[in-house]
Amino acid sequence: KVMLECSPITKQEREQYPSLPENVKYRATIVWIGPTRPRNDRDDPNRNDCSIFDWLSKRGLNINQFNKLVEGSMPAKSPFELDCRNFFLASADGFEPNDLVE
Repeated sequence: KVMLECSPITKQEREQYPSLPENVKYRATIVWIGPTRPRNDRDDPNRNDCSIFDWLSKRGLNINQFNKLVEGSMPAKSPFELDCRNFFLASADGFEPNDLVE
């Protein structure tokens, strides 16, 4: 289960991100996996709880990529790269649909 805390998007944030759709009213301030909210220690996640790393590796991510995703610095995927549920999962062999397009 993916859990998150949200806050309303402010006018200042809308000005900063003009392409943000109007129907998006909230932004995630913290995202975590599991039953309890993590401590505020993003540079050294709890290595004793390997479930986060298993969950990320199943989705073709590592902790640095996940941090980029949460911070909003990971580039968006184009619609043809998404599956029928609008999700993108990297393949196990490293091939991405983008490799087909010049």
